[in-house]
Amino acid sequence: EFTGCPNCATQGQTYLYLLKDKQLGIYKIGISVNPESRIAVLNKYFDFYLVASKILPTKLDAYTLEQNLHKLFSNNQYIDLLDVPYLDGKTELFSFSESELNVVLGYYK
Repeated sequence: EFTGCPNCATQGQTYLYLLKDKQLGIYKIGISVNPESRIAVLNKYFDFYLVASKILPTKLDAYTLEQNLHKLFSNNQYIDLLDVPYLDGKTELFSFSESELNVVLGYYK
């Protein structure tokens, strides 16, 4: 089952998801055809739960929106874990103020 790189396939519905870690309070913006299985993989190292998700018609649509959000909030990237070599998706971690989070959540409507 495809849960990783959106460049691997561009057909089929895909979720844009927003996760929050219960311990660190950081967020992850990512895409997957199955967010629950993605959370299970990530929770080897985190304690994420699903905050919001939005289904998009293709993986390419989801990837494009994901990349736009990553770029828009690049100044909010959570950098404390970037040196951890085994950590998957570490460039997709962010820290948001309440007002910034409200802007992010607007993309999931």
